[in-house]
Amino acid sequence: MELDFTANKEYPQIVDAECNEYYVRLLYNLRSSCESEMTAILQYLYQHDILKKSNKEIAYILEEISLVEMHHMELLGEAIVAFGGKPCYIDADGKPFNTCCVAYYTNLKDILRKNIQDEQNAVEAYRNTAKLVDNESLKNLLLTIAEDECVHIKIFKTLLEDIDVCNFF
Repeated sequence: MELDFTANKEYPQIVDAECNEYYVRLLYNLRSSCESEMTAILQYLYQHDILKKSNKEIAYILEEISLVEMHHMELLGEAIVAFGGKPCYIDADGKPFNTCCVAYYTNLKDILRKNIQDEQNAVEAYRNTAKLVDNESLKNLLLTIAEDECVHIKIFKTLLEDIDVCNFF
C-alpha cells in the first residue's frame, strides 16, 4: 500500500518572530501536553511495537505517522525558540510531560478509534491556536500541521473501515 503521510505541503518558516511568552506557552501545549505531539509519538510507537508481529502493515503505518509527528515536534520546538522560549517538554503551566498521557490500548479497533479521536482533537487544537496568533508565518505553520493531522485521520478511518468490512464477511 502506497500512502502519503503528510498533506505534501511545504512547512512555512517562522519569520518576523519576536519574544512572545504567550505564543511560547501555546506552543508548549501543542508540543508536550497530554494532547500533544509528544503523546502522539509515544502512543504510535507503543502501538507499533505491540502490533508488529500480528499486523505488520498497520505497525508500519503507525511508525511512519510517528515520524511525521516527530517532525511536527521539531517544527514546534524551532518556533518556541524563535519566539524566545526554550524547547522544554512542559505544558503551558510548566508541568513536565508525563507518559501517563499515553493510551496503552491493545485492541486494534480501540487503537484506531482512539487515534482518530486524538487526531481530530489535534486538528481542532492547531486551528484554534492559529486563531490566537497574529504572526502569519506561525499561523500558516499551525494550519499546515493541522492538514497533516487530517491526513492521519483519513488513514486511520480507512484502516478501521477495512477491519469492519473484513469482519463483516
